[in-house]
Amino acid sequence: MNLLRKNIFSLLIFQGGNYIIPLMTLPYLTRVLDINGFGLYSTIFSLSQYFIIFIDYGFNLSATKSIAKAKDNSSINKIFWKVIHTKIVLFLVSGFVLTFLCILNIFSFEVLILLIMFLGSVFTPLWFFQGIENLSSFTKVILLAKFLTLPLYFLLVHNSDDVWLAIGVMSSVNFLSAIFSLIIIKRNYPYIRYEHVSVIDITSQLKNSAPIFWATLTISLYTSSTTLIMSSVSTIEQVSLFSAGDRIRGAILGVFLVLGNAIYPRVNKLFSQSEKEAFNLVRIVLSIQTVLCGFMLLFFLLFSGELANVFYGKSFSQVGSILIIFVPAYFFILQSTVLGNYILLPLGHNKAYAVLPTLCAIIHIPLCAALSHYFGAIGGAASITIVEAISFLFLVLYMYRKSLLKKCLVNGE
Repeated sequence: MNLLRKNIFSLLIFQGGNYIIPLMTLPYLTRVLDINGFGLYSTIFSLSQYFIIFIDYGFNLSATKSIAKAKDNSSINKIFWKVIHTKIVLFLVSGFVLTFLCILNIFSFEVLILLIMFLGSVFTPLWFFQGIENLSSFTKVILLAKFLTLPLYFLLVHNSDDVWLAIGVMSSVNFLSAIFSLIIIKRNYPYIRYEHVSVIDITSQLKNSAPIFWATLTISLYTSSTTLIMSSVSTIEQVSLFSAGDRIRGAILGVFLVLGNAIYPRVNKLFSQSEKEAFNLVRIVLSIQTVLCGFMLLFFLLFSGELANVFYGKSFSQVGSILIIFVPAYFFILQSTVLGNYILLPLGHNKAYAVLPTLCAIIHIPLCAALSHYFGAIGGAASITIVEAISFLFLVLYMYRKSLLKKCLVNGE
């Protein structure tokens, strides 16, 4: 378990940097971009995440699983280049689509600066480091990239006209991370050498990761699409308020979900060796998350208003209410992630893993549109919490029907 603890610690630092460092810039950006400029910044960021999901295509789970089960370095090398080549193809498709949208005047051509971010996503192989259970070097790479770009926000972004400069700085983080990651791999993993990949290999990768990609995409439709939906049915001010609260939600969830990234390859190994030990590990994680969610509930009930005012300024005071509405969602999201990633995927329930989020996405889109139209940012936050509760209920019922729930909660046998 020493290796597992080391990876958890590395990912805690990684996710801390991944969310806390950007949070250091938010009080500055919300003030200099003003509420409308920050709303545009948040909308473009939300749009970029869909392209990132498409380029990543679920490889952070599927490729991690394949590498964790690989028998030798040669197999790992083959998987590595299959994934990289597949992501290059997905990047080219994304670039074409984004350019086409600009030609149609749906977006301004400034949005093409996101291609820097997308290219970085291609060559930032978190899935590789997760699969070999060696995340310390990757953590250093990400933190270095974020610290190097952090001052650029303060040097380049001074008013609402600098929104695109802020987006450019945000995009450069992924690009630097990719460069540093490839340097680390070249120096420390000599068995990673270029290998030709056929069209059949790429097609196979897309097919194998399709259920996970679809699940990730549909999950994002009821977690990340709220900003885009609100921009269509509400005001940019409400989009800005919601995004401010959602950034804090993302930071909190990111720190908690670090357990999932570190434990996922370990759970896969345990299920191939001892189902009892695997379920015991799952039960421990569920228990820890339940206790931590209780502490979060108490904290936000007491301090959410003060946190919003200090962090964002008085014009964002409504964010305090949004933070309280999000609290139940933390429990539902964290426990659902454990049940889905630690049990359904390792045990081969890929179809259910993809179908359950699809049902929730179908519910979320009209619900979010209605609540956001009438209640603005408060309605957007409420729609997420409601749908996360429904998702958790669906997942528990499915596991009960498959006789997995008792194994998870009682004795792991």
